[in-house]
Amino acid sequence: MRTLNTVEDLRQALLELRDTYNATRLIERHRFRPPSAVRQDQLSSAALAA
Repeated sequence: MRTLNTVEDLRQALLELRDTYNATRLIERHRFRPPSAVRQDQLSSAALAA
């Protein structure tokens, strides 16, 4: 466990958590893909539709 001494340390830790979650966490409702892969697919589909 790491100690966060300032609000800026907390902010940085939360940004790291978000990035790790979005890149590695497999979500069942997304057919066991990470959120970043689902988002990329959605952006690609939107670009094709435009």
